[in-house]
Amino acid sequence: METVPSQRNDELTPDESNLEVSPLPSCNNEHTSMMDSRSYQHSSSDIEENTSNTDQLDGKLKRKVGKAFKAFASSNSYPEEYDNILSRPELEEKLIKAALDGDIDTVEQLLDDEVNIETTSNEEGMKGLTPLLAASWGGQDKVVKLLIEKKANRKAIANGFSAVHYAALGGHVGVLQVLWDIGSNIKGITPDGSSPLHIAADNGNFEAVKWLVDKGALLNSKDKKGCIPEELAIDSGYKYVAAFLHEKNEELRMNDLTEKKTLGKGSYGEVFLVKRNGKPLVLKSVTDIQ
Repeated sequence: METVPSQRNDELTPDESNLEVSPLPSCNNEHTSMMDSRSYQHSSSDIEENTSNTDQLDGKLKRKVGKAFKAFASSNSYPEEYDNILSRPELEEKLIKAALDGDIDTVEQLLDDEVNIETTSNEEGMKGLTPLLAASWGGQDKVVKLLIEKKANRKAIANGFSAVHYAALGGHVGVLQVLWDIGSNIKGITPDGSSPLHIAADNGNFEAVKWLVDKGALLNSKDKKGCIPEELAIDSGYKYVAAFLHEKNEELRMNDLTEKKTLGKGSYGEVFLVKRNGKPLVLKSVTDIQ
């Protein structure tokens, strides 16, 4: 099986041999594992078997299956364009795989044929994924945009993961940006307490880590095992990611700053509470600190 590509920018970093990160206790975490996409193959015998069930299909699909059957009966073959045009469940799996692979033309065609945009996969390694979640995990930002335009549920959850979590798992900054632009929560947590930053750090996705930190992801948020993202990066062996998070944490410690907490709205926008050298300050933005 092919594995969905992950943008492991950690592999493209400078020589890590000189990097030193203060040792932190191991969290003994169970690392987030990448799931495998599935291959989809159907033989011509599938067409013959399933055309007996055309009454279960509506309008357009019934006509397509009928054409495919006639072509098969007359020549023992059928046009490639009719491959996998069999049943609703198979069409739904095809939609999910097309979203995962970034096949936007197939996604559009299947949606035009009224295949359910909220269908969920039953395939091993992809169970519960909707087309939007699959596209987010696969790094297909154009498909993500299309699905959002088609009113896909942007709050869909599978295996405790939102679209943002899946984008962080794959290290896909482009998808993260699309989701950020529509107001998705980049600080949401899974049932085990993992934020998107935890997941990106645990998988060595350096560019995603930098993007999330830049957008205000919480550096010291702990999962249910008590681990912060920096510790996960260390445990997983991603020195450069760990060094980056360590540096950001040191910046907080040097200034004795708590991570910003929204107090409400002021005349200049959101008002935050922070502390500097032990003294609380009320600022319209943490960047006001000189």
